[in-house]
Amino acid sequence: MSKEKISRREFLEDTGRGAGALFSATTLQQAPLLPRNTPQEIVSALGDTLIPTDPGDPGYRSLEPHGITDEVLKGLEVSAVRQLEELNKAARAFYDGRTLVGLLESERTAYLESIIEGTRFQDSRLLSRLRSAYSFIRSRVFLVYYQNYPEIVRRDAQGLPIPVPGDTHQIINPNTKELVTGWDGAHFEGPWSWQQEEDRRRYIKTLRWDTQP
Repeated sequence: MSKEKISRREFLEDTGRGAGALFSATTLQQAPLLPRNTPQEIVSALGDTLIPTDPGDPGYRSLEPHGITDEVLKGLEVSAVRQLEELNKAARAFYDGRTLVGLLESERTAYLESIIEGTRFQDSRLLSRLRSAYSFIRSRVFLVYYQNYPEIVRRDAQGLPIPVPGDTHQIINPNTKELVTGWDGAHFEGPWSWQQEEDRRRYIKTLRWDTQP
């Protein structure tokens, strides 16, 4: 992994340290009518910026075929989606009319850095809204990714796990080797299997507990 990649990840995941972007625009200017980006496109671009994917280093984009963006959107209210749209469109003032979705990865990173630092924005109300949008989407993306999505047991309408018939020792949230998820990135193996728990119980029983004073 390159130093540039590591630096970018540390900056975004720590909510911002870095060089910042050298932009001179301060407010969202009038832009020509362009095709509207969908919420899925906006969240996908942000997720890929927050948790990059490189050859040999899976990230957010690696889980797109499994519906991670739709899962992130499930936790957003209509008002939050509107804020995301403003975050997307506000980039036009800095990038010749291009929205966040249309930016290169390095440009998306620089744009988010400029929002975190806030030194290039004179419109404080706009900056506040953009920071709010960035904060909640960052939290939502990390929550879904680091909860081991999509390696989760199916649940019913009430949110209760749907057990596998005949499996009386089912793990609710297993971590398999089939996909590289946030748990793998964090080097968390997941909960023990029933057999691992039984092995640990037998081991504990072999220990000698000396209760003499």
